[in-house]
Amino acid sequence: MADIGEALVTKHLIDKGAPPTDETLEAIVDQAILPAVGFGPRA
Repeated sequence: MADIGEALVTKHLIDKGAPPTDETLEAIVDQAILPAVGFGPRA
Protein backbone atom coordinates (compact mmCIF):
# COMPACT_ATOMS: atom_id res chain seq x y z
CA MET A 1 0.00 0.00 0.00
CA ALA A 2 2.93 2.33 0.53
CA ASP A 3 3.46 2.26 -3.23
CA ILE A 4 0.07 3.89 -3.80
CA GLY A 5 0.85 6.76 -1.45
CA GLU A 6 4.36 7.15 -2.80
CA ALA A 7 3.07 7.25 -6.37
CA LEU A 8 0.46 9.89 -5.55
CA VAL A 9 2.97 12.05 -3.66
CA THR A 10 5.41 11.77 -6.57
CA LYS A 11 2.65 12.62 -9.06
CA HIS A 12 1.73 15.68 -7.01
CA LEU A 13 5.36 16.77 -6.91
CA ILE A 14 5.70 16.42 -10.68
CA ASP A 15 2.34 18.06 -11.45
CA LYS A 16 2.60 20.96 -9.00
CA GLY A 17 6.37 21.35 -8.72
CA ALA A 18 6.15 21.33 -4.92
CA PRO A 19 5.71 18.76 -2.16
CA PRO A 20 2.12 18.13 -1.07
CA THR A 21 0.74 20.07 1.87
CA ASP A 22 -0.39 18.31 5.03
CA GLU A 23 -3.97 18.70 3.78
CA THR A 24 -3.11 16.99 0.50
CA LEU A 25 -1.32 14.16 2.32
CA GLU A 26 -4.42 13.64 4.48
CA ALA A 27 -6.54 13.47 1.32
CA ILE A 28 -4.21 10.87 -0.19
CA VAL A 29 -4.51 8.74 2.94
CA ASP A 30 -8.29 9.20 3.22
CA GLN A 31 -9.17 8.76 -0.44
CA ALA A 32 -6.61 6.23 -1.67
CA ILE A 33 -4.70 4.35 1.00
CA LEU A 34 -7.44 3.66 3.56
CA PRO A 35 -9.94 2.38 0.96
CA ALA A 36 -7.21 0.22 -0.60
CA VAL A 37 -6.69 -1.59 2.70
CA GLY A 38 -10.41 -1.98 3.37
CA PHE A 39 -11.22 1.07 5.47
CA GLY A 40 -13.49 3.91 4.47
CA PRO A 41 -12.38 7.52 4.52
CA ARG A 42 -12.05 9.19 7.91
CA ALA A 43 -15.06 11.28 8.92
